[in-house]
Amino acid sequence: MQYPTARLAAAVGGLLLSGSALAEPLTWTNENGAVHFQGMLRLSVNQDECDSGCLGPWRTVDPSERLVDGDSETYWTSNFSTAEIRGHQRIGDGLTAIFRSEWNVNLHDAEQDRFTAFEQWLGIKGEWGRVKAGRVMTPYMTSGNRMNPFRRGGLDTRFFTDIQSALHHGIGLGHGRSDEALRYDSPALLPGLRAQAFAAGDEDPAFGGGLVYKRDRLYGFAQFYDNGESGDDAAYKIGGKFTFGPTAIQGQYEWDAGLISLNEGIGTLGKAAKKEDIVDGGNDLTGADTWYLGVSQRVSPRLLVMGQYGQRADNDAGENGHDGWMLGGRYRFGQGLSGYAGYMQKDLNADAQDDDRRFTLGMTYKF
Repeated sequence: MQYPTARLAAAVGGLLLSGSALAEPLTWTNENGAVHFQGMLRLSVNQDECDSGCLGPWRTVDPSERLVDGDSETYWTSNFSTAEIRGHQRIGDGLTAIFRSEWNVNLHDAEQDRFTAFEQWLGIKGEWGRVKAGRVMTPYMTSGNRMNPFRRGGLDTRFFTDIQSALHHGIGLGHGRSDEALRYDSPALLPGLRAQAFAAGDEDPAFGGGLVYKRDRLYGFAQFYDNGESGDDAAYKIGGKFTFGPTAIQGQYEWDAGLISLNEGIGTLGKAAKKEDIVDGGNDLTGADTWYLGVSQRVSPRLLVMGQYGQRADNDAGENGHDGWMLGGRYRFGQGLSGYAGYMQKDLNADAQDDDRRFTLGMTYKF
């Protein structure tokens, strides 16, 4: 495998130096509320060497050009940049109206959609909690994102290594975001402890929820997601993060009661994490339990290094299991600008396939 060292370093270095020219955050305020325009620009150069095809949201090439038998390719990706408008307005009687309109932005690939709607919701909050309605992120996905320092970057282990299930991304019933959805987040039931509930769809609605604890150095959760169909179509997970000084340990375990198998495209009913509802009834494939454990170390106020290792088990039919790991680092340059580099590998259980590898250099700019 040949890594594009000097060429990639020069390209990403130029992007990092140019990032400081981007706009400052914009905020409009009045006496009762505020509106914010913000986002995250992401760009990376990746080299993939694969046996399993390496198709997914990061590899923005013709899906027919699968990487197999150790084929490799170097490519740019920016299709997980985001821009959003969010705000709040106090409306009296202790109530506040809230909203968010978030868009995925593709910076460089003219053959793909430039803008894709992510979260799009209106809501209201008070002493009793918060309710959101529209295209809403599930609590199941939210908890995983909170522990992910490389979220939507080239080192995001939701993709490529797949040591977080596909319930942590995508749009549609059975995915990480759903339309026609309602989500409720409670106030503190006990110090640090909150409840969450979620429902989406008209007939046979998907539903889920759980408990989240966040206090001092500890963040933990226990959650479930049921797709509301007949057959096996649920998933459950527990996990958390504990921080002590500059070091943090994090991880989660997901039990597949059918929905992970459906979402990952395992077996004949799988949807392969497409942007569509998973509404197939009668599934009986389970067992693709998925877990990971990670350790991060803040070497300095600007530099974070992190490693993760995880597995997805073979399901009941013996399909699609693998191990995966990631080692990477992120450096904050200041003013919202950071760069990262790292290596990922997925070792496949299938005898006919060996492993997939990725080396990546990238930058992000938060405004």
